[in-house]
Amino acid sequence: MSAWRVSLHFLSGDRQGDELVLEDPSKLVVGRGAEADLVLSAGMVSRCHALLRLTDGVLEVDDLGSSNGTLVNGESVVTRRLEAGDRLLIGANICEIVVSRVADLE
Repeated sequence: MSAWRVSLHFLSGDRQGDELVLEDPSKLVVGRGAEADLVLSAGMVSRCHALLRLTDGVLEVDDLGSSNGTLVNGESVVTRRLEAGDRLLIGANICEIVVSRVADLE
């Protein structure tokens, strides 16, 4: 049986060049506040900006009423399912959704 890995590859912002592998299931609050699970300090990020949910291999983002909005592929979203190759903009941080196959499980 094959397994899939879902990760965020940061293209810009304070984590540029980083990759964050998401565990399934997971919920991550993204924001600039200390209470966020994923803290991003680059400009225009709200204290609790967005929620990322990964459940059964499906990744979704919810904007949490942020001041500057959450964009996917340049489009402002409230809730959106994310696919491989999508670009997520939170403040000045751009990350690409990467889905990769990992070694077959026995």
